[in-house]
This record gives sequence, C-alpha cells and structure tokens, in this order.
Amino acid sequence: MRLMASYRNESLRIYRRIFCLLTFHISTLIISPASAQIVPDSTLGNNSSIVQKRQNTNGNSSSLITGGSRSGSNLLHSFNEFNVGEGQSVFFDNPSAINTIISRVTGNNTTRILGLLGVRGTARLFLLNSNGIFFGSNAAISLNNSFLVSTANRIGFLDDSSLFTRPPLNSTEVLSRSRPSRLIFDSRTGPIRVKGLGNNLSDLAVMPIDNPIIFPFGLSVSPDSTIALIGGNVEFDSGVLRSFGGNIEIGGVRGHADIRLIFLTGSL
Repeated sequence: MRLMASYRNESLRIYRRIFCLLTFHISTLIISPASAQIVPDSTLGNNSSIVQKRQNTNGNSSSLITGGSRSGSNLLHSFNEFNVGEGQSVFFDNPSAINTIISRVTGNNTTRILGLLGVRGTARLFLLNSNGIFFGSNAAISLNNSFLVSTANRIGFLDDSSLFTRPPLNSTEVLSRSRPSRLIFDSRTGPIRVKGLGNNLSDLAVMPIDNPIIFPFGLSVSPDSTIALIGGNVEFDSGVLRSFGGNIEIGGVRGHADIRLIFLTGSL
C-alpha cells in the first residue's frame, strides 16, 4: 500500500519504510487499564456482529467474530466497544469471497489490543476507531494479509461513497461493493499508540529478525504484506513493527486530510 494525501488547512506527516524491522522509543506513555470486552452495536440491524466465545483456533481457545454486513468482497463489523485483553485471542471469521474485513468502533472509548488479534483466512483487516487505538507490549496480530489501523473519521471507496467510523445518529449507511480507496479525516482524531519491547533488542546486527519464532517481538504481518498506522498522532514506546519484504506505513494527521490508498500486488 502506498499513501498519497491532499491537504485542507492542516499538515500530514507520513513516514514510509520498506525494511523488515522498525523500532521507536519515546517517553513513557500513561495508559489507563484496559477493559477486556467486545460489544457489538446496533448500527447494522439484522447483520450485527456476533461474538462466539471459547472457539478453537489452531488448537487454542479464542473468541470468534461472525456476522456483519456483507457487500461484494467487503465485510463490515461494527462495535460499541472493541478490546482484546491480556492473554486473550480474538479472530474474525473470513467467509468465502471476502477480501476486506472492516472493523469500526462507534462508541466513545479507545480500543486497547493487549492480546492476539487475527483473521481466520486470507482477508486484509482494517481496524478503525476515531477515539484512538493502543497496542500493549504483548499485543500480536495473526494475519495472512495486510493490516491497516486508523483513527480516520471516514473510509472512502472507489465508487466515491464513504462510510463513517462513527455514523451520525439515525443515519442510514450502505456498505459499498467497491474497494476501499481513501482515509478521510474531517477533524482532529485520537492517537495510535504502540508499546513494545524494542529496548530489549541489544544487537540488531546479529538478531535473526527474519524468524518470527526466534524473534517474537512486535506487530508482524505475513511476508510481502503491508502494516499501516494512520492516526491523529502515532506514538511509540519501544514499539516494533515488522513486515518481511512488505511495506510499513506510518502517518500522523493534524486536522483535515484526504489520504488515498494506492493498491499494489501483495499489499492493501
């Protein structure tokens, strides 16, 4: 995935990296304790998301998210709260012919990912919460495709339609069949924060960073895929991102911006 931005009033800062390991260290972030809960909202009517607990995923107990609103190859899930607690595993079901799973949070709270988040299949995953998104030191993702995390107000599609991450009261929205193509910031939104173990990496020159078993740190996507974090601010406390042979995209947005997602083979 590549990002291009058109600006309205405020500036957008995008930093692009195409190597396999990225670490940052900033001053310690103060994060309130996470509440481990996933609460679907009512915006999708009869197509509301369903959380099935104690499901078997690769031999491990996890929560499986099914349901959602489907249109073409897109699947939309909508939640009032979305958090993954420490030691928990949460997976999205991947119905046949679904290429993109969009998960939005319409409530008032930040999303906190402290455990494992993944997809049972090969779809790319978009995680959207305009309030903010936090990844803890033990957060991990299990995907066979790309991962986009954003606090954008809306996501746009190739047919020029858009979908609110927090739809106005009593609004009627129709999920597009077209491919997602833009992230739209109508106002200043919350931050994306990544806490990690990057400071424990004493010698990157000899560390086998291409082996995720020997090198288990950080948020990692499958080879040749993209991991993208686009938010109001993107803050790292020793956070680590990995994409072997793929792309790492980071963008901090202040105010209004319209960011195009350019689709490439093996990316978003």
